[in-house]
Amino acid sequence: MTGATSTFQDRSDRLASAWNAISGDTSAIVDDLSRLVSCDTSFPPGDGYAAFADLAEAMLEPHGFAFRRLTVPD
Repeated sequence: MTGATSTFQDRSDRLASAWNAISGDTSAIVDDLSRLVSCDTSFPPGDGYAAFADLAEAMLEPHGFAFRRLTVPD
């Protein structure tokens, strides 16, 4: 397997793992989406984004996703 193919397969495997973890539990999906939607990310841009990113990271990190934060200048 080439490096690019291996990287694609790793990502595909992590996505499949995440999907398998949530696909059988509709109430968990609704609860997680409710938590994400309840984060205030309204204007002005940037307000509340850190809390949303923290929550998304906490939800996805256990499934093998990696994160990198970028700060957008005002």
